[in-house]
Amino acid sequence: MKKFIISSIAAMVVFAGAYASAATAEDMGTMTIKAGVPASYIMGLQKNLNVCANATPALVADGKYGAKTTAAVKAFQMSTPGLTVDGKAGNMTKAALAAKCSGTTTTTTTSGALCPNGMTLASNCMTAPVASTLNGGAGNLQSATLLGSPSNVQVGEGNSNVAVMAFELRADSGSDLKVTNIGLRFNKQSASVGSTWISRYLTSVSVWQGSTMVGTANVADLSQDGTAYIGTVALNNVVVKANSTTQLTVAVSASSTIDTGDAAAIFDGSVSSIRYQDASGAILTTNPTTITQPVRFLKLSTSASVKLKVSEDANNPKDRTVVSNYTTTTNDVSLLKFSVKAEGSDMNIYKIALPVTATGTTDATDISSYYKLKYNGNIISSMTVSATGLTPTITFGDTSVTGSTSLNGGLGKITIAKDSTAMFEVTADVNPICAAAVTTPTTSPCYDAGSAVANVFTTGDTLKVEFPSATLQSTAVTVLDQTGSSLGTSSTNRTGSATGYAATFRIQGVSSTMSAMSPVSTINTSGAVTSVQYTARLNVTATGNDFYIPRSAAFLAGANSTTVPTLTSPTAGVSFGILDGSNTYVDGSTAGNIATSATEISSSVNLVSGGIVDPSGRIKVAEGQTAVIDLVVTISEGSTGADVAGQYKVGVLSVNGADTNVGTISNFNATPTVTYETAFNTPAFQ
Repeated sequence: MKKFIISSIAAMVVFAGAYASAATAEDMGTMTIKAGVPASYIMGLQKNLNVCANATPALVADGKYGAKTTAAVKAFQMSTPGLTVDGKAGNMTKAALAAKCSGTTTTTTTSGALCPNGMTLASNCMTAPVASTLNGGAGNLQSATLLGSPSNVQVGEGNSNVAVMAFELRADSGSDLKVTNIGLRFNKQSASVGSTWISRYLTSVSVWQGSTMVGTANVADLSQDGTAYIGTVALNNVVVKANSTTQLTVAVSASSTIDTGDAAAIFDGSVSSIRYQDASGAILTTNPTTITQPVRFLKLSTSASVKLKVSEDANNPKDRTVVSNYTTTTNDVSLLKFSVKAEGSDMNIYKIALPVTATGTTDATDISSYYKLKYNGNIISSMTVSATGLTPTITFGDTSVTGSTSLNGGLGKITIAKDSTAMFEVTADVNPICAAAVTTPTTSPCYDAGSAVANVFTTGDTLKVEFPSATLQSTAVTVLDQTGSSLGTSSTNRTGSATGYAATFRIQGVSSTMSAMSPVSTINTSGAVTSVQYTARLNVTATGNDFYIPRSAAFLAGANSTTVPTLTSPTAGVSFGILDGSNTYVDGSTAGNIATSATEISSSVNLVSGGIVDPSGRIKVAEGQTAVIDLVVTISEGSTGADVAGQYKVGVLSVNGADTNVGTISNFNATPTVTYETAFNTPAFQ
């Protein structure tokens, strides 16, 4: 204990004593300095803290607003009256720091300075000042109680001010109480796991009242007592009103270099003493025995508080038709947009590998062999795919893979700052669509040595890129935390995914998305459901030409299986299927199943907005425009009532149209079909 008290007294003398300097303040700009501001302002702040505020330990002026810079700012704020201790250098903090740099002095006085035990330096720590702000007479702490959160905390290396233990203090009705310091004890659970030296794990401890730091101590201020380390933290302006409570939280800042052998070590942290004074000036101490919590120290890369989170961007392109052509490459077709958030640490990403899926060809490279990765709008890597097949992997950043370039040029990595989010996009340069296979040797991408056209890129083929959780949680994605350790690959440290949606390539065509579907039931006087009407609202876009869509719909019979009904030679504007409660496409004829008679299934297509009905009766959707169309399907009870029992949902299978108002109608599949199937808990017909 003596070691700690002497060290703390020395620190208090420095804070209370005179400070004079003749340094010129470095430029700190006009904005609040925190993580994310220009590095030049952070460097100015760091230099000023070193030269003018005697930052201990001295900061490296590297322009990074990390844990050490934050701690130095908080220490300066705590030592300067009137400043909020929040670790951010706002205008008041910068002004106070600049004043020190300009040579402003304060009068040395120790008469009112407090020792860590709440006494004064002037009285050799033997008498206690009476706080004039305390009301009442004699009083006591009625209780000191451990709170349930946080508990069983894991602290990753380099993490600062991690809350590990919270407790509540209650004053009796006799007096307001000023809490002057608390005693802390950290006792190692097992000598066989890691070092017994607490300095291998901790750099400092702090005490917080809400979001305000009210006390701090360096690990060097703790004294060793066998396998335990003990010390006292002086508190600043912590008052518990009579007959009221306040909550305090103990936090720790971890070493930035916890060895692998020290990882998983556990210390039991506890509050061993609480010293306070009442309005009469009496100094009292209580020694709680139940305020204790285990604290586990881990490598940052495996700490549960360190996560890389992937999510689908709100602007991620959904299923759509992309206009291509016969002669030239279509560049920068957006296939996937996703965001990556770093939690608990800076994250350094060196490699991202993403799976590709193609349909309609036997080789995805027929559609595209060149992909680009963009970071916040800028190209940071590219990949030329040489692998064949429908499911190649595009690898960005791994130069050992043929065709891949490093991430971010010479840097070879992308750094996402702690608690920040970065936006990524994958694009492809799409080859010309083949009108037909070339059957003689040539360099044309349509040459297929005389094989069928299906082996080359033709209209209607699709391509998608995705970022599944299985890929994120594998070595296909290389991520290091701010200490240089590889981030754990389990769901503890890597979470989320980004769904990829198919881009369908056509010279011209129709694409559709469903914005809403709603069922309405008809109930007879006996309370039985006799019919259900489904309305599916579709947004239909014409690409490459004007398109004409018949104002009719057709039911496509299934095979009482999960196989999607075959689309051939459509005559109606919308083709749909019906699924039963087990997601089986009904065939419309089997006993006990919906029949195709007009009395049981009826449908219509209605224009809502965005197109016109031309003289031929078809809906005209102009090239590049979107029309809103409602598909209305009604399923009614049959004559016996038995053949429609169950729950049903409607699946939109295709929107069909022609490029002239009398031309042959082509079907444009909804891909994937499941996007347009919306299940409802429709009451069974009775």
